[in-house]
This record gives sequence, structure tokens and C-alpha cells, in this order.
Amino acid sequence: MPFSRLPLIATAALLFIAACGPSKDEPAPTADGGPSSGIAPTRLLVSLTPAELNALCVYASAASGGPEEVDCGDGLLIGGPTVEECEADLGSVSPSCGALVGDLEACYEAFGVDICAVFTDPPEVCLMVRTTCLM
Repeated sequence: MPFSRLPLIATAALLFIAACGPSKDEPAPTADGGPSSGIAPTRLLVSLTPAELNALCVYASAASGGPEEVDCGDGLLIGGPTVEECEADLGSVSPSCGALVGDLEACYEAFGVDICAVFTDPPEVCLMVRTTCLM
């Protein structure tokens, strides 16, 4: 039986592709080049694995503008979550939470647009995630 190099080449190609992907601390790009968690937006938050939770939190921190504080006036300083803060919050999501990955991504994208407004006039999706999912 002749020796075939195809399995070896296929394995090497897969390892090369995996090594060239986004790092643990960088959000995966979407088809339009913008950031994304790389997780299907229709996935329930409660169904995420620890690795998916990390990817979502890396995205959330970047989309919200990062943890650097913004002066919202009257001495109110607000910053987005760190990856670790996000993981701690989402690690305690209520088992009855019906929010989707896309819901949380939309909320954190709103942070990036105007983090001050998110706290004074939060988008409906942020209220839903906060009131029904976080314990």
C-alpha cells in the first residue's frame, strides 16, 4: 500500500489555519471586517462553554470601548467591563435566562456608541439582559 501524504498535509494546513486565527484577547472579525465574538448570535447565553464565554467577553470589552473611564458629567465616571469582570458577570447568568449572544452583543455595541447614555437611557435589550439574566 503506497504511503499517502494527504492526511499529513491536511493536518498541517489545519494547524496553520488555527495558529493564524485571532488570539484569545482579540475579537474575531465579521464578514464586513468589524469585530464579533465569533459566536452565533442565536445561541443562548446559558449554553456557552467557558471558551465561548471568554470570546464573548473579549468582544464585549472591545465593543464597549474597554475599561477606560469616561467622564459623563457631575463626577460620574463610567467604563466598560474588563474581560474578567464580564466573565464573572456572565458566569452567574440565571439558568432561566432567555437572552441570546446577539442581545448581549447589541447591548455592548450601544456602550461603544455612548456609554453615558447606556446608563441614563439604556437600550431595551440592555434592560432585558440585566433584569432577566444577571443574578
